[in-house]
Amino acid sequence: MTTSTATAPAEERKMTETEAYAIAADRVVRETAELTSEVTRLTAEMTELQSRFDVEVSTRTAAEAARDEAIKKHEDFVTDLDAKREAASKKDERIAKIREAAAHLKDEFFADEARVGRITAMDDAQFDGYLADLRETAALAPKAPAGGAPRETAMSGSSVTGSEAKVAPAASGFLLGAYTKEA
Repeated sequence: MTTSTATAPAEERKMTETEAYAIAADRVVRETAELTSEVTRLTAEMTELQSRFDVEVSTRTAAEAARDEAIKKHEDFVTDLDAKREAASKKDERIAKIREAAAHLKDEFFADEARVGRITAMDDAQFDGYLADLRETAALAPKAPAGGAPRETAMSGSSVTGSEAKVAPAASGFLLGAYTKEA
């Protein structure tokens, strides 16, 4: 049983050192190329994912800014609404106090929006001083009789007719529309 090298299978064949290095170098080059390709693909994928992440961060930041702005606008609206409610309440309260303190003032006095705005804008100390001033002016206003205008007066009179009636000629002419200008 002798075997010859010619009939031995190829797997058993011995490689030389140069062939082994060449095969190893070839494998290294192929695997390096494959790994380099994979690194390039993964780098591109990572760059794309980072770009998507940046876009998502930008979107989130914009949404947060919009939310913060909406919250601020809402808070400003609520504050403004509360101030208007307080001003309306203060306006009604102050107008009632003025009507009570200065009954001689007519509705036209309160129809002036600029005046009502100034009255409403006053702080409490200013309004108290303003109200005191109005009370002083109310004391100076003539008092109307309790029952309104009197139906009878203490004066008696009769109409003058005929020759007893004396009207100044200028007044008569003016009243009758027959006046002339003197040059």
